[in-house]
Amino acid sequence: MFGTSRHDDGLAMPLHEQGVALPNHTEAHWRVQAGIRRRGTDERILSLHLRGFSLPAIQQRLKVAHDVDVPLSYLASVVHAPTHEVTVWRTRPLDANYPVMCLASHQLKSGPCDEAPEIVCVAMGITMAGEKEVLGFWLTSKPDTAFRCRVLRDLRNRGVKNVLIVCTGEPVDFGHAVHTVFPRTRVLPVIGKVVTDMLEGVPEAQRAEVGAALKRIYRSVGIEETERHRREFETRWGSANFALSQLAVFLDYPAEVRKVVVTACGVMEAMISSFGKVRRRLEFHADGTSTTQLIYLAIAGTCSGWKMPVKRWKPALKQLRSRFGHRLS
Repeated sequence: MFGTSRHDDGLAMPLHEQGVALPNHTEAHWRVQAGIRRRGTDERILSLHLRGFSLPAIQQRLKVAHDVDVPLSYLASVVHAPTHEVTVWRTRPLDANYPVMCLASHQLKSGPCDEAPEIVCVAMGITMAGEKEVLGFWLTSKPDTAFRCRVLRDLRNRGVKNVLIVCTGEPVDFGHAVHTVFPRTRVLPVIGKVVTDMLEGVPEAQRAEVGAALKRIYRSVGIEETERHRREFETRWGSANFALSQLAVFLDYPAEVRKVVVTACGVMEAMISSFGKVRRRLEFHADGTSTTQLIYLAIAGTCSGWKMPVKRWKPALKQLRSRFGHRLS
């Protein structure tokens, strides 16, 4: 990487200005040749690669942007460099406690008629400090209970001992696996998916109003407010066509915890949406780059924007300690 020293005034001084020779075929070498005074060139190359640009196309874009001819051999080395890094990352030790964990699956591509679609399963945890952490991802063409149990056993083998709440859009499919590996963990549905399912039979003109009414229920603070909004909903819309009981397990938790769970699920959903790039990359720009590597790059790109802990984490943790205190030692 590009090192710096300091002038007396505290400003960074590039190594090449100190008379230090830079090796060829390194990011620093090509940035200096192009007059680029910032880091991140390799990250840009990886980003373009993930978006589907071929190596010659990336070479051309760098030529236009920085007027430098970066060899294809160097671009190839950057593109394929994360292979070992991915392996290390996927097998790294994890924390013992994750108060909240999100699990999601996403279909990457549909192969030929005789080829099963490839599914990626992703796990994201909220640490005791309220920080978001992608714990890993796993690929399969058969997302059955046995596969889901393998995913959770992998997390356990890497050090995870205690998960209070798992939130997933597949509570039935993941529920059995979760209770097999982490028997004391509570499984919650993704509230956004529950609401979406409940709105399926609602006329388009009424969906916004019904959705807002449901939101008032699951965002209620305290039992009295929850019951009031539920009664208002049933009076206005009835209950025959709405399985409000699906909200019961979610409403069993204080508002502070529910807010964190909703936030975590939203973060996971945003990350999963970035896998659309991976699908397009696999479909239209197959050049030998592994699916594993592309998923890793997509996750890395998403995580680079995670700067702060989950909002309102401290009051949520206080509530979790009150309820599960003996398990958060």
